[in-house]
Amino acid sequence: MSPREENLLYAIRRPISVYAETERPRHATWLELFFDLVYIVAIAELGAFLREGLSLVAILEYASLFVLVWWTWVGFSYYADIFDTDDLFSQLALILVMFGVIIMSQTISQALHGGSFAFAASFLLLRVLYIGLALRGWYVVPGSDKFFTYWVTFSSLSTFVWGLSLFSPVPGRFGLWISAFMLEIAGIGIVYLVFETVPVQVSHFPERLGLFTILVLGETMLAVATGTTGIDWFVPSGVTAIGGFLLVVAIWWLYFDNFDERTIDRALGETRTHWLHMRERMLVYVFGHYFIFIGIGATGVGLEAAIEAVIAAHALEPIGRTVFAGGVAAFLLGSAICHRAMPTPLHDRLFLTRITVAVAVVVVILGVGRLVAPLLVTWIIAITLVALAVFETVHRLRTPESEP
Repeated sequence: MSPREENLLYAIRRPISVYAETERPRHATWLELFFDLVYIVAIAELGAFLREGLSLVAILEYASLFVLVWWTWVGFSYYADIFDTDDLFSQLALILVMFGVIIMSQTISQALHGGSFAFAASFLLLRVLYIGLALRGWYVVPGSDKFFTYWVTFSSLSTFVWGLSLFSPVPGRFGLWISAFMLEIAGIGIVYLVFETVPVQVSHFPERLGLFTILVLGETMLAVATGTTGIDWFVPSGVTAIGGFLLVVAIWWLYFDNFDERTIDRALGETRTHWLHMRERMLVYVFGHYFIFIGIGATGVGLEAAIEAVIAAHALEPIGRTVFAGGVAAFLLGSAICHRAMPTPLHDRLFLTRITVAVAVVVVILGVGRLVAPLLVTWIIAITLVALAVFETVHRLRTPESEP
């Protein structure tokens, strides 16, 4: 065998290891950025699903499908966070996964309306690929065999139950989906809240969550452009679009002004607090992002509905106001919980202010939104979020970091 063939074989078969390099800050690889980009397709399909339905049932369906789609991203991103995946096998596997995500994205629109088999089959394909990668890393970390055994076992059981759903008619199929998801959650709870010894990697998962936030924000920003596509701009629609732009910027500010890319590293390395408490907070931090993402996505749909209402010169429908206000509230609540769970938590006053603003937005928009034009609805929300961002920034500048 020639040296070139030996190098190629080694590149393919090179064993992976837990990522522990500390000489330089860890950041997302080019492939991970490309991988995240593919999920724009899925997010766009989820947004289109909600826009076309715009009903209370559609909101629940949107939230349910979003958590399943996001869960596939979490799984592969977690794998790439634990291990050094800069080997050819991992790269080719993730590229294959990307194609699977595209296939799954095309099944979202009918996933709960006659096309559940196609969605379940494409989702199962991604799960099988995920289990394959998990099995590959099973024997990598000395001293953490039990962790990986339970991780792979619960993931495999979850995938098996999901596979059974292919042979079950609706609505039993949906029940098996729920059961599979709950098995996965139970497994994560056991491996991180029961076992004291877990693999400790140099993590860049907060950065990946931040990048996913940018993707969802991009879809929301697109709603501002989409809502005015194909029409001649005039003052009301232009002013509404400007308000929507400010709203998106405020959301970005509120999230990233509290961003800490070393959140997980600092939490896992904390010695002054019991390990169980810190892991509980990190699980809250990661899972709380679900509400951030669905909130931003729903806000984009509500914003597009408001712009369309301005163009058509009619009031924003109650369901449109519900999605708009509910999306903003979900983001505020989710971000408040996530930022509160960080090693340097959100200040008490800022935490309570976010919760209060979230409730106020829902009460005001649903209560008096029918009495004001969609333009004003958009600007009321935009001004509220901009004011909140200014308040938090000023408070942070005036308050010493050591103050709780």
